[in-house]
Amino acid sequence: FTQTDFRLDYMLSKGFRIFLSYNFMPSCIAKDPSLVTKGRYKGKTICSSIPKDYSLWEEVCYAYTQHLVERYGKKTVSSWYLQCWNEPDLGAFFMRGVPTSHNDPEALALRLREYCKLYKHFAAGVVKACDTAKIGGPSLDNDLLFLDGFLRTVRDQGIKIDFVGIHPY
Repeated sequence: FTQTDFRLDYMLSKGFRIFLSYNFMPSCIAKDPSLVTKGRYKGKTICSSIPKDYSLWEEVCYAYTQHLVERYGKKTVSSWYLQCWNEPDLGAFFMRGVPTSHNDPEALALRLREYCKLYKHFAAGVVKACDTAKIGGPSLDNDLLFLDGFLRTVRDQGIKIDFVGIHPY
């Protein structure tokens, strides 16, 4: 937690409103830890795999959120926006090797199914640690079919969502 604490402390000291993405899979819980690529930020590596066990992902989300609540307080964390993943419709960031969902119905169905499971467990873990947290996602690359499928899933399964994100490239 040390690196993110350092960054959050700095941003909070400067008055930033926090938008925090639970993004990229820790290799130790990844189904395919070889799905690692260099990211755009200072050459850091990112793992785009789904988890080998979604309950492990949920536990990571819970533990991290619980840490945030213990360090910054429930009131402060509840004022932040906590997002599950960035652009899960794109292969560079989620499920590298599976075609992007644009114009590929099978890829869309697979990505959507896996992302919805990821989001469901993210939501359960975060809410367990902070029931007043503002949670959402998926910050898509403008894929409205993916967004429609995601919103239908959270509605039909009664999963908490407070916001959605789309990048307007």
